[in-house]
Formats: sequence, structure tokens, C-alpha cells
Amino acid sequence: MSDRLNEIKERWAKATPGPWSWEKEESPVSDKTVDYLKIKDSRGRSVLYSNDNDEEIQIKDEDAELIANAHADIEYLWDHIKVLEARIEELKYDKWKEIIGEAEGGTYPIIIKSPPENDK
Repeated sequence: MSDRLNEIKERWAKATPGPWSWEKEESPVSDKTVDYLKIKDSRGRSVLYSNDNDEEIQIKDEDAELIANAHADIEYLWDHIKVLEARIEELKYDKWKEIIGEAEGGTYPIIIKSPPENDK
């Protein structure tokens, strides 16, 4: 596994287990409209919470690291998948050429079964 894949795997392992969900809600303590952003884990506990003070966001360092790298990590993983899919197609094509090559050379097995003795 590449160093980059190991880095992504480590970030994933250190973060709060998912799946995560998110919600926006209006401020329960004021009459002005203020949105709160919450990202919750599968048990309903907050992973990230922001309130009407933009400077105050509560999040674990490991979760912030995962979120901060998500775009680049996903882009890398998509590129890696494309490379693997292309390699799979090459291997399929190579195997097909191998099978066709054997058939064109006239050296392929033919299995002939003789009927059972009592069916004659």
C-alpha cells in the first residue's frame, strides 16, 4: 500500500467512527435567526458543533484532520480507482488474447464423452 493510502487509512482510523449526519437549526436562545451546524456520529453525539459565534467551533483534532483532508483524499482515491480499473481491463484483455491465441493456434482441448454402456 502506498504512503498516501496509509496516511488516509490512519486519518480514517483516528476519527470518530461513522456514519456521520448533519443538521442545521435555528437558535433556541434568541429571537434572531442564527443557524447552528451539527455533525453527529451514529450514536447522535456531536462530532462538530458551531453556534452563532463563528469563532467557536467544537471538534476533535482527529475529526478536523479528516474533514480538512477529505477533498484531496477523495480526489486521490478516485484517481487510484481509475488506475486500478484500467489495470483490470488490461489484464482482462491480456487473458482474452491468451485464450484467442491458443484457439487460433489450433491447440485447444476437446472433451468427448462416450455414452454410458447401458445407453447403447
